[in-house]
Amino acid sequence: MSENTEYTPNDREVVSTVIEIWKTNPGSENLGNAKLHAFVKQDHPNWSLSANRLKNLLKTFGLQTNVTPFQYASEITSHATPDLQFPTGVKLIVTKARGKALYTSKAFKAGEEIWSEPPLVLVSPLDHVVLMRKCLACAYCSRPFQARSTAGGPGGVPRGGSECNVCPARFCNAKCKKSDTIHTALWHNSAHSKTIKYAQWQLYEQYCLENQWMAAYAYGIILVSIIRDPSKQLQSQIEAMARVRQDVRQKAVQNSTSMGLDGLDGEHYEQLWKRGFELLKEAVKGGYDLTYEEYLYGLGMYNINNLDGNVYLTQSHLNHSCDPNVDVQITGRTTGVKVIAKRDLRAGEELFTTYVNPSDDLDKRRYDLRVNWGFICNCARCKYEEKEKANPTPETRPRRKSVRFESVVDVI
Repeated sequence: MSENTEYTPNDREVVSTVIEIWKTNPGSENLGNAKLHAFVKQDHPNWSLSANRLKNLLKTFGLQTNVTPFQYASEITSHATPDLQFPTGVKLIVTKARGKALYTSKAFKAGEEIWSEPPLVLVSPLDHVVLMRKCLACAYCSRPFQARSTAGGPGGVPRGGSECNVCPARFCNAKCKKSDTIHTALWHNSAHSKTIKYAQWQLYEQYCLENQWMAAYAYGIILVSIIRDPSKQLQSQIEAMARVRQDVRQKAVQNSTSMGLDGLDGEHYEQLWKRGFELLKEAVKGGYDLTYEEYLYGLGMYNINNLDGNVYLTQSHLNHSCDPNVDVQITGRTTGVKVIAKRDLRAGEELFTTYVNPSDDLDKRRYDLRVNWGFICNCARCKYEEKEKANPTPETRPRRKSVRFESVVDVI
């Protein structure tokens, strides 16, 4: 088709173009219909598209501009974790308005370690699960093996430091083998297992892999860990964490102007959730009576609490600021994290981490926080940058640039 030939785009083409404009320039989400129409025509000068048709399409697909973006922070619930001992110098304060927050009870110097902790539940990355099943990675920590033997064919087979006596699984060492308290449930096809059905778990795991669904796999691991927990404390610890239904989180994506295309596929996610629930319910029915509502809460809980795929007991209490006063450093898959003071801290200060990349601009940070954690940030830094954006001076006026959304939103 010649560039000068007039063309009438279909609805999907128009919507996709608008979404691409919003993705490329986050600030354009707030443009009025007339200016947005000018942007579309600039990208597609041969399109026969009126401003009125564009307005009606945005309304039809729930993508109106100048509409307050959906937030779900008010629907997130949490409560104090029973019998949780906080690190020396750290205390928990719970208020009705702000929920849980961690404060210092003594002063810390910049660079001082405030605490460290291992994962509460260790969850393997999905791309490592395949390696684990092929015995190319540790069945517990999922670390890929480096040493190889010459047996087993060309290239050799991986050799772990310790092997299971019942199944082909291999571990880094005896410590990993001992630490894996759910191994028999997920790896041993025993007719005597009354709590976890091996064949059904395999179906659920494969479903998660096929759909690249990390949250579902992680919640399954968490649920199996709860069932197999000899102390019976894990369930209350997980239930005390911030939680929200995943379908509520989905609304932030579905109603987002920057991610509106997902709204067109809302039924797909519901089908995905229901099928995942059915498979997991069947896998654990001997040890847990899972409901669909609990499954949705479990997905949402994992998505808003996990750090690098794992869930942490104390770290999950940290609130967000775009100018954080602590640095949460990942020390390893099994060792977990350590929390370091970024500056001198006085006794009585709230501890803040950052949930997003602090080097991102205001629009990008606020978008990521609203979609992934349900709120629009109004910390001191955001307020200052918002003021500068509204009243730029020659010194503070930024050069125009395109900012793309590279982060992956956990829409499932």
